[in-house]
Amino acid sequence: NIHTLTTTHTPPTPYTLASDPAYAAGRDAPYQPTAATRETLPPSPPFAAYPQPLAFPPQFLFGVATAPAHVEDQLDDAWLTFCREPHHCHAWETTPTHEERLRFWSQPETEINLAADLGSSVFRMGVDWSRLAPSPSSAFLNTASARCIGYCQQPPPRPSPPPTAAADGPDDSSPCVCSGVQDAAALARYAEIADLVRARGMKLIVTIFHHSLPEWVGSAGGWLNPNVVREFGLFSRDVAEGLGERVDYWLTMNEPMAFALFTYIEGTWPQALPKSNYIEVMYNVARGESHSILKAVDHLAEAHHFAYDEIHRVHARRGWRAPAVGMAARAQTLEPASFTDVPAVAVARSYMDFTMVDRIKSK
Repeated sequence: NIHTLTTTHTPPTPYTLASDPAYAAGRDAPYQPTAATRETLPPSPPFAAYPQPLAFPPQFLFGVATAPAHVEDQLDDAWLTFCREPHHCHAWETTPTHEERLRFWSQPETEINLAADLGSSVFRMGVDWSRLAPSPSSAFLNTASARCIGYCQQPPPRPSPPPTAAADGPDDSSPCVCSGVQDAAALARYAEIADLVRARGMKLIVTIFHHSLPEWVGSAGGWLNPNVVREFGLFSRDVAEGLGERVDYWLTMNEPMAFALFTYIEGTWPQALPKSNYIEVMYNVARGESHSILKAVDHLAEAHHFAYDEIHRVHARRGWRAPAVGMAARAQTLEPASFTDVPAVAVARSYMDFTMVDRIKSK
């Protein structure tokens, strides 16, 4: 049944930076858009216009979601580098505080209170890998000495400072950098923000990877590099140690298929491969090319499994309740509009239709 709702309203006034008082007040002032700067929306249809009321079970959770790359200030991540290039990010041209995003790192109360006042029962936030691990580990660079390997095998927090690799020989002066979380103070800040969410009576979902890789990961090939799987798993372990039972639901990743598509086929996201077409994609897959998107998909699935196991081990070792660990997966079903679309749909199905879900269904 299709119900047509007719409303009349005044067309909205186009938004411009010049008309925004928050922008005119300067970038040092907290960004608080006023009602006058928001578009005038049409009135909601009367309740009687709906065919029947919707009912949800009591355990159904309504909430909101954020991602570090969308909302955190004081974050020098791959998206910041990417968006500084002309025409890469539309929001760069329409948002007065673009480099600071929504200042969720320094002023998280603003977004958390908005979510709670909206009546949200769950709040989803992320942790940024580049903030918590700004440098490649010695193991990732294959420069770890025996002393460094032994040191990094200790569960965090580890004694400080770490040993120098030079202690194992005069020819090796590489610093010892462990995999996982490197900035304990930043992880503690995430714990503070998590406490703010729970203090407003909302359950907490934490996403560990939300479409932003550290620069050192991206420069090493990103998810096309099999060594990233271990790095992500150990990073997830340390995040679980730091946030603990504050988290009600863990998401290892947000829509990894979307990341793979826009980074390794479309070429339109940070640290991307050059844009390719479906013929190139099929050719690379047929050849078993290491840079094919299926390699990235396989590594993303392996990283999910690694992180899943590490989070469960942390909870078991700490005597915490069993964690709820999953993934925000992107799945879709495509049908050709005409016979000329059949080849493109066949290829797209290979990468998008439940491709990731099939790989992680055991965990």
